[in-house]
Amino acid sequence: PPVTTLTKDENGVAITVTEKPSAIGQWVLCNHCPPCSTVMIVDAGAGGDVKGAILAGLNVVGDELEEKMYNSSLPIIAKFIKELAKGVASMKDFIYPSVL
Repeated sequence: PPVTTLTKDENGVAITVTEKPSAIGQWVLCNHCPPCSTVMIVDAGAGGDVKGAILAGLNVVGDELEEKMYNSSLPIIAKFIKELAKGVASMKDFIYPSVL
């Protein structure tokens, strides 16, 4: 995905302008963490790294101190997880060939 795509809150405002694509976190975690391990994402922001960890097949603990970012990203991450669980989307829809 383009690097400039930013996750927006319910008002259409970018949650954070320093958001990284989830594929970056996914690639790093796939290449440096044992399968099914648990990772902690500090300063989870808009949730890109959290999504990347989920797509890497890891258990995730996310931490975000800024209340606005936390409140904005939580429903977005929850929707992402629900779509994966319901089969609306599969992990293959999000995994990039360079990660496999």
